[in-house]
Amino acid sequence: DYARLSELQAGQRACIRQVSDRDPELLRYLDRNGLVLGTEIRIAEKAPFRGPIRLDVAAGGEQHIGLEVAEAIYVDVLE
Repeated sequence: DYARLSELQAGQRACIRQVSDRDPELLRYLDRNGLVLGTEIRIAEKAPFRGPIRLDVAAGGEQHIGLEVAEAIYVDVLE
């Protein structure tokens, strides 16, 4: 069973394992931003009130995603 990325808290690490494929535009967005299957990420910051989530991406770089995107990403929690 995978957790939704939106359920993680700041400081937790995870690996992307599954993405909802209902929206092809979402898949293209994730691909353009390096958030593909097998990518390790860390929740750097989670804004309150359904705000954006700041991710540190293991491959290098930082990404900001909205809660709607985070709810479509399923991960293995690493810590």
